[in-house]
Parts: sequence; structure tokens; C-alpha cells
Amino acid sequence: MFFGLVGENKVLKNEFYADFVGKVAESTVENPNVAKRTTGGPVGGSVTLLSPSNVPVEYDAIAYGQVKILDGILVNLATTNVNAMSQLLFSFNIIRNIEDKGVVIPGATLAEKIQWGKDNIASITCNAHVRGTSPTGNKASVTRWLGDQWDLVAVATNLTSSIAKVIKPTTSIATNIDGNGFSHYLAYAEPSDGVTASIIYTDKTDLLITLKPGVFLSS
Repeated sequence: MFFGLVGENKVLKNEFYADFVGKVAESTVENPNVAKRTTGGPVGGSVTLLSPSNVPVEYDAIAYGQVKILDGILVNLATTNVNAMSQLLFSFNIIRNIEDKGVVIPGATLAEKIQWGKDNIASITCNAHVRGTSPTGNKASVTRWLGDQWDLVAVATNLTSSIAKVIKPTTSIATNIDGNGFSHYLAYAEPSDGVTASIIYTDKTDLLITLKPGVFLSS
């Protein structure tokens, strides 16, 4: 992390975290980031990984509270639907998060601000504390949305029976910010066989956004 003094009591830095601290369910005023999930139970989940717009259920206040801090209190989602996977979606408003940190992004339109983000962000890293179980054992996967599909070439996984931090980094910013200014990440478990559930668990989940040299946040 770069730090530089710019006067009394002021520091410049070029990276910060986007998370769910201060999130109010069903509102993007206080915190612009959104978490959603598939349904659970015998008809829940999906046999395919759902696109961000198709994940149906937003987190409630309790679930948002469970993913904003690392405290061992977990969000968990289970389905016994045959061949279906439990899925948790984390969507981060990259443009709003940068602006909320004090950067004035040039551009009169959202599209212009998104292009600025693509030109001036060095990397985005998702940190998700996850675990998953299914008929095949312990496996939780985290992937990122490429604009038209999930990245299944470089999926980050936790293969243990304990919650662990899974890191999903990218420097491919052009494919990581959609037309609404969001980056999307999906945590999911392997499919159920109709008897043993597909269960995904998560604790704190956030993004580390690093700006290119010369673009700084003032604090």
C-alpha cells in the first residue's frame, strides 16, 4: 500500500476496501454494495451458475450483518434439489465506492465514469471467507463475472472443512466492471444429489481496490 504525506494530518493512499459495513437491506444509499442468494430447500439453488441479474433473493439485515465483519457467525444456504448448487452473490458498486472515498471521477455520464475506472484501476481482489459441503465432500468455489459469463478457468477454492479466506484477484479490469459500474462475485458449493445437501457458508466478504500510481484517495 502506498502512503504519502500531503500536508498536516493528511495522507494519500492508492488502495482501499469495499465491504458491507453500514449496509441497509434493500437500500443503496448508505452503502451501494448488494448481496443476494439463491433459494434453499428441496427446490432451491440452480443446476447452473446464475447470472447476477437472475440471483433472486437479497440478503436481509441479519445476513448483511454476518458478512460485514469476520466473527465466525456465518451465512449458510442449503439445498437438496437434485443437481442444484447453493449460490451466494456479492455485487460491489466500484464507481460509487471510489467516489465515496473522495475521488472526483471525471465524466458527465456513468459510461464515462466506468471507462475512467477501467483506465485507472490497477487491480481488484475479492476476499471471501467461505466453506462448502456436498455429496462429494468439502469444496467452496469463488468466481468473478466477466460481463457475459462466470470465469470458470481460474476459480478460487477452499477444499477444507473450515472457513478459510479465498482470494480471487484480477488485473483484467475491462471485463470486471459491468455497464452499471458493478463487479460481481459468486460463492457456491458443489451440487446436491437429492439426499445430501449442497451447502455454502460465508463470513466476511470484501474487495480490495487498488488504483494506478498517481491516482490517490485522501484521508
